[in-house]
Parts: sequence; structure tokens; C-alpha cells
Amino acid sequence: PTINPVDPSVLEMQYIQTRKQKQVITIQVRSLEQAEQNPKQIEQWIGSVNELHKSRPPPTVEFSKNMPDVETLMQEWSPEMEEAFNQIQMPGCDIDLPLGEYAKVICGFLDIPVQKLNNKKSVIEALHLLFSLY
Repeated sequence: PTINPVDPSVLEMQYIQTRKQKQVITIQVRSLEQAEQNPKQIEQWIGSVNELHKSRPPPTVEFSKNMPDVETLMQEWSPEMEEAFNQIQMPGCDIDLPLGEYAKVICGFLDIPVQKLNNKKSVIEALHLLFSLY
């Protein structure tokens, strides 16, 4: 017996999380007889799963080439740059450009580099950084 018993399904989820494999695994989740009479066990299970999710490390992305970190991009622009952004209108969705080129223009305005690679991964990486920033 243990002081704080762990639900086997939560323990299995912890194990799966530490393995970091991308294949789908089915797990057994136990059910409670007369669950409406055991709210404490249900709350304990929900709390255990919430703790498991809190302990999960944040997702990371490995870029093909060096990209500026978010903290660098979040630095305040100079007053001149702020004034320029107030006077220059960003291109809207009605601009006659393919989507990939439009993404490059927007990233360029926001000082997010789009690396020169042989595939569309460079635009995807730049957009990932853009969405992480905003």
C-alpha cells in the first residue's frame, strides 16, 4: 500500500509521455461503479491528469537555420520605426500575390527572416516564429 496511490491509467500516460514516441497507443482507462457516488475519486483523477499536462515540456521547433529568438524580436522599435508603421499601411489580403509571397512580405515588415531553402519549409518556419511572437 502507498500513501498516495496513483491511478494506473495516469501512470501509463506518464510513461507514454516520457517515451516521446509519436505512434498512437491505446490505453485502458478504468471505470467507476456508481461514479456519481464517488466525486472525490473523479476529482482526484482529473487533478492527476491536469498535473500530468502541466508537467509536459513545451513543444519545441528546430529551425533549419538560425532564427532570431522571440525575445529579440519583442524589443521595442525605435520612434522612427514606430512613426513609419503609423504612416505606412501594411498590405492587405487583396494584394495580388501568391500566399507564400504574401507571407514573406509580412515577415519582412516584422523583421522575421525567411531563409533561402530548397523547399517551402522556410516560409513555414518564418510563420511559426511570427505566430509565436504574436
